[in-house]
Amino acid sequence: MEQRLPETRPSPRLVERLRSFQREALAEVFDGVVDDLYPFVHALVADHDIAERVTEEAFGRLLERIPTEAGDLRLLRLWLLREAAEGSRRVGRPELVGRGVREAVARLGRGEHEAVTLRLVARLDAAEVGVATGRRTSSVLGSLVAGLRTLRTGSQSFNPLSLATQQRQLDAALDRLLAGDTPTAAAAWAPLVTDAAGLLAAAGSVADLPRSLPPPPVRARLRGHLLARAAERRAGWFHRSYAPAEVPGRKPRKEASAVSSATAMGLAMLLAVLAGVVLSVAAAFSDPTSQVYGLKRAGESTLLALSTDRIAKADLEVKLAAERTKEADTMASTRHPDLTLDAMNSRYDDLRAAAADLAGIPRAHRDAKWKAVRDRLESESAKPVSDLERTLTNGGYKSAAAQLKAANDRFQADHQQFDKSLGVATPVPEPSAGPLATPAPKTQ
Repeated sequence: MEQRLPETRPSPRLVERLRSFQREALAEVFDGVVDDLYPFVHALVADHDIAERVTEEAFGRLLERIPTEAGDLRLLRLWLLREAAEGSRRVGRPELVGRGVREAVARLGRGEHEAVTLRLVARLDAAEVGVATGRRTSSVLGSLVAGLRTLRTGSQSFNPLSLATQQRQLDAALDRLLAGDTPTAAAAWAPLVTDAAGLLAAAGSVADLPRSLPPPPVRARLRGHLLARAAERRAGWFHRSYAPAEVPGRKPRKEASAVSSATAMGLAMLLAVLAGVVLSVAAAFSDPTSQVYGLKRAGESTLLALSTDRIAKADLEVKLAAERTKEADTMASTRHPDLTLDAMNSRYDDLRAAAADLAGIPRAHRDAKWKAVRDRLESESAKPVSDLERTLTNGGYKSAAAQLKAANDRFQADHQQFDKSLGVATPVPEPSAGPLATPAPKTQ
């Protein structure tokens, strides 16, 4: 039984977007994977600080080397789980001392550690573990058995299951264990395996490790850091990818004198400034359907990457969120529901990032400037989307309106969590859709 690739074709569009470090592509990957990745790491380390560090490192390696699996989100999930497994194995032993099963799992060799953690903690089947690690399924099962015997006896085993039939039986028994059977009941599925109940008991102690989803502040920090690093890399990618056009048959210019060189440089600088002003103005007034919209977003990413003051960066993120709202209104009015949703998702990303930046400022340093930015963040976050939903619904895009409402509900849930760390009383939520109530006339 060998590993099989999922029956999906890689998406060239997703690969290209990731390789150019586009914000929306990285956000799509993060949202689709983090709720599997973080609990997996937390189960292995039992500490939110360590889990956040290891998860951030795994996403960082995605930016350093876009894998070939990037065209398929499910394959990319397997790749990130493998990276997270390796990252958790590298956690220092002193940080895991006294943590029982976790410490024992951390002592396993790399192959055994991958097989045990991905099969039992991430709940992948053996074929998926093979895809994630680039190994044959038979090799994965051999490492899995060796790892379980080590956890069972406390030392390296010299009696692994050599028969493929025994390996398959134990793997089937593991499926029953993960489905809820007791080790004794699951052992009935592996009659040829010696001490099957003991091996399954060891497997159960690993599979039952407590785990936790990322708390909203941790999730926001992970997301914000990933998108900020992607913005830095996109700025570098943009400059590296730019190549001036070559004119065929053009003869090289003769060496100019010092005076003419200075004059030419001055003219070039003047033209560059004028061109920059023209392009900046054009980009500033562009919308997602414009050909210069990419230039606008690249400029915004560069500004964010160059911001070293976290309060100023949060202020910029709030202003960008307001700009995304305007773009969404324009896209909804011009019957572009997909671009409307993209703009609003980017808006929520900017607001989450701004909240995370402000929450990271120590309370002793929260001055009047910090409070002013926080108040602008609260004002922008509290704006309802009912008019936008109504525009989409009236245009015949009920599905897009429902997706917008769901995205807004998720953001408002995060907003309430941020308010606690920002020292804001929980606001009364405004309705996201439906006609506004008409105030009753005042009585004399």
